[in-house]
Amino acid sequence: MPENSAQLLQAAIDSLQALLTARSVPAEPSALLADVEGFEPLYATLLEVRTAIMAFSAGDLSYRIQKKGYVPGSIKALQGSLHHLTWQTRMIASGDFSQRVDFMGDFSESFNSMVKQLDESMHKLTAANAQLEESQRRILEGLNCARVIQNSILPQSALFRRLFPEWLTIYRPCEIVGGDLYWLREINGQILLAVIDCTGHGVPGAIMTMTVNSVLNHVVDTICSDDPARILKETNRVLQETLHLRRDGESTVDAGLDIVLCCLDPAARMVTSAGAGLALYLLDDGELVEIKGDRAGIGYSSSNPEYAFRNNVRNLGAGTVCYAITDGFLDESGGSKGYGFGRQNFKEMLKNASALSLERQRDFFEQALDTWRGTRNQRDDITMVGFRL
Repeated sequence: MPENSAQLLQAAIDSLQALLTARSVPAEPSALLADVEGFEPLYATLLEVRTAIMAFSAGDLSYRIQKKGYVPGSIKALQGSLHHLTWQTRMIASGDFSQRVDFMGDFSESFNSMVKQLDESMHKLTAANAQLEESQRRILEGLNCARVIQNSILPQSALFRRLFPEWLTIYRPCEIVGGDLYWLREINGQILLAVIDCTGHGVPGAIMTMTVNSVLNHVVDTICSDDPARILKETNRVLQETLHLRRDGESTVDAGLDIVLCCLDPAARMVTSAGAGLALYLLDDGELVEIKGDRAGIGYSSSNPEYAFRNNVRNLGAGTVCYAITDGFLDESGGSKGYGFGRQNFKEMLKNASALSLERQRDFFEQALDTWRGTRNQRDDITMVGFRL
């Protein structure tokens, strides 16, 4: 052993100081201190304590202390408490808010307060979710009931079968209920058929369809049933009188509809049509004719109640098929760029399906729509009616 005790003491201090402050230290003390009795086990114990603390500070609780004694034992106890705290946080994350900490002073108080607040918040959230689910259930129940009611005003298949040798309908609300409507009546040997696109979709649109259905029935039952242009004019007037929208600045909401209305004379094989925003398409022997409706809307606050709609009269050949659609068909987004289906695609689709029966045409048209839309969501209500006299 060196005779200079001061040199040994300084070497010991430097070695221990390194354990506290240096980034890295040797696994064993220097050779100068190797023969100092008791220093090597002391160094080994402090090195293990240092290694454990550094591991804990880095978030690694897996390091196992082998040394015995009060300080190593205290660190082992802290390690065990941190392991338990980790388990408790997992339990809290799984929804067990009964967990409490009692071994870390102020931290325990703050931790327990946090868990209590989480418990209270979760109870409130659970109660709010239960209320939300109940509200959603009631809304969905109401919408499903509304769908049944709305479907009940649509013409029944039996009436189509009685009036037309061939016919097709496509009715696709984009929500549970919608703002589209198709309408059919037989009065005095003539057939009245309309395809209607009301403002909006969902519940507002559905309410409009119920209103429009009632107004149309009122007009044809009490005012006129054989002149589509006049029927549209009277419908426009009655709707404006009924809705009272945007009068005297009372509301920012406005509502109305687009429509194509046909009056068919089966005996004369003649169709008289009038439209507001919607067209009638006639296809005969590969030739397609589009009869556009007037640009004027119906029922809006800005609509002119005295506007005179125009009738268009056409003879129908034995093979002529008539089609009417709402704008939702043409506006359906899809294809590689997400564009609307478009009028040109629609006309080509009609021609491509002309050799098929109307029943098979319906399947063809629906498949064409689905293929065009792909994985996109339907953006608007879609309605189509086709028939042959």
